[in-house]
Amino acid sequence: MLRMAESRNTESWRSPLTLSDLTADLVWPRLLRAGALALRPSRLGVAFFYLIGLMVLLHVADLIDGSEGSVLIAAWHEWLTHVRGLLGAVVRLDGGDVGQAVNGLFISAVWNLVRDHPLVGVLFIPAILLWTTVMGGAISRMAAMDFAQGVGLSWPEGVGYALGRWASFAGSVMGPLALLYGIALAMAVGGFVLFSVPVLDVIGGLLWAFFLMGALIGTVIMIAMTLGGPMLVPGVACEGTDAIDSVQHAYSYVFAKPLRLLVYMAVLVVQFLALWLVVAAVVWLVGHFSQHAASVFAGAGAERAIAGETGLGGTEGVASGFVRFWSALPALLGGAFAVSYFWCAATALYLCMRRICDGQDVSEVWVDTVVPGTAAERRPPAAAARAEAVQDNGPADEN
Repeated sequence: MLRMAESRNTESWRSPLTLSDLTADLVWPRLLRAGALALRPSRLGVAFFYLIGLMVLLHVADLIDGSEGSVLIAAWHEWLTHVRGLLGAVVRLDGGDVGQAVNGLFISAVWNLVRDHPLVGVLFIPAILLWTTVMGGAISRMAAMDFAQGVGLSWPEGVGYALGRWASFAGSVMGPLALLYGIALAMAVGGFVLFSVPVLDVIGGLLWAFFLMGALIGTVIMIAMTLGGPMLVPGVACEGTDAIDSVQHAYSYVFAKPLRLLVYMAVLVVQFLALWLVVAAVVWLVGHFSQHAASVFAGAGAERAIAGETGLGGTEGVASGFVRFWSALPALLGGAFAVSYFWCAATALYLCMRRICDGQDVSEVWVDTVVPGTAAERRPPAAAARAEAVQDNGPADEN
């Protein structure tokens, strides 16, 4: 017996150590699956459809506004400027610039759009948020089932899940923003009423503490949205819960483990940059190679059509239009990858932060087990097969 025990110990000691053994108890290596999750055809298809719908919304907004250029695209560029300012301020460890950039993301960019183009701002910002959260919810649900349980949902299943909970998906993002802008509006009205009249301004000064309290609540919302905003939609996708519970989960993770959250986000950003380098190179090569190869023996007019130049007449103009249409598809697919990666990464981030903060395993994702229209419980195929295999044939024969 002693020799057998020694033999088993020797065999276990000699067993090779694998990478999975070293990372079995680590959480962050699971984030590296975000890229593979984003490249699934079903998620790329939903992301592609999202971009098409977004382009339609932008076009309708431009038709209603009537201004030269796209108003919403200009607002998007302003918002990206604040994002770059935020990243630069974080690298410089400049808290004042961080606060200024966060204020620009949620207050300045939105206020400038609503002030200069009120109709577009009031109508299309909620419409874009609704479209984004529903399509993002579909991608997040598909990514959650794949990441947690290895189940590949089809795009109709993912979109159907998101449409059935569209209010929760939209409310998880629009609810905190509505509260933030409600506080800002109340403070603006209060400042106008209390500080515009010589006598009331003294009362306004006495009540300034309430303005600071409102600003503190707004600041907490903006910081929580900056760090935890990407986890709001995945919270609904993973838990099958309402918007309020999703906000509570995501915000609690932000303030419970902020440094861990920043490290996980850095891992996902670095992974995206590495993958985007490949995707961008592929998109450029496809467009450049097709145009260059097709124009080798073509004449001057054909080269202009192949290059997709505008302002051409006759059949060359028609051909150029088709070239521009087909050439836009690779770029849209690259954008679809970026959209798909964002939601897949956000879903993986939510599940990993839930594991760290709540101790809940990443494989636990809410699944509806009730057959629609009945009170019967839907059983997994394996459980149903076992139940059918064991049959009750009455009492056993004593003989």
